[in-house]
Amino acid sequence: MMPFNRTLSSEELHELTKWMSNLQIKLDNRTRRELSDVVNVAQIIKKLNSKLVDMSCYKSHSSLALKLENWEIFNHKVLCKVGLKLSQSDLTQLASGSLAALKCLLYYLMTWNRDGISPVSPTKRISSKGNKKKTSQSLSGSTEHPTEPDMLEDGKNVPYAKYKRVIQENYKKKRYLNSISHKAKYLDSLMMVKDDRINFLQERLAALAALANHNEKNCDQAD
Repeated sequence: MMPFNRTLSSEELHELTKWMSNLQIKLDNRTRRELSDVVNVAQIIKKLNSKLVDMSCYKSHSSLALKLENWEIFNHKVLCKVGLKLSQSDLTQLASGSLAALKCLLYYLMTWNRDGISPVSPTKRISSKGNKKKTSQSLSGSTEHPTEPDMLEDGKNVPYAKYKRVIQENYKKKRYLNSISHKAKYLDSLMMVKDDRINFLQERLAALAALANHNEKNCDQAD
């Protein structure tokens, strides 16, 4: 794997600029602030592979601490799946909007995309939206214009209005349960990331304590 945080060559920058242009991505002072929010990077990867990213796991934030938490979750859930496992320092630079770090990340995504995964074309996305709209319309149409005026309940006819009300209530319950499920997944990911951060900080503290003891011994010997 190529080193992540490095200076791209002029040829690599040219390739990256061309690739970003095809995806209508522009990297400047304004957009680098936008890309420091992992939600916008997640949307780019979703265009390349719609099954790889669950957008419900990420919420936009403006504070560095919350941005960093988002990047940690994204690193754990998505980047590792494309062969990229970033360090805490790399994630901090991305959350801070480092232009060099963002270029390296986008270049890596470009090479990953070029090696076998193509972006979803706009026409397919439009077609997909159209199909969803048609499906929604057909469902609403079947609700408003039933083929049968009554439905059977325990062998007896019941008013269609009652049947419609039950269907709507079930739909609301299903949406509520899906919402709870997404929140549970998000919190579970957050807990795993926090555990990783705690372990990282404990290792840093242990290293600093060892360094302090070493320096103290050197001072004692010098005296």
